[in-house]
Amino acid sequence: MNDNQLEKYIQNANNDNAETLVSKVIDKETGDVIGHISLGKIDKKNKSASVGKVLVGNKNVIILFF
Repeated sequence: MNDNQLEKYIQNANNDNAETLVSKVIDKETGDVIGHISLGKIDKKNKSASVGKVLVGNKNVIILFF
């Protein structure tokens, strides 16, 4: 995903009618933004969604899902 694609993706997310929510991934120890994660295919009627894109800017960072 290039910068223009990412900008358009973010512009279409996080509004009341969006099917995608995008959030920052922040390193708890440093407070640095290290990437982003999204929920996509949000279906409010059936109360379901899918983990979408997970982007990490630092290849040395390991993300654990709990």
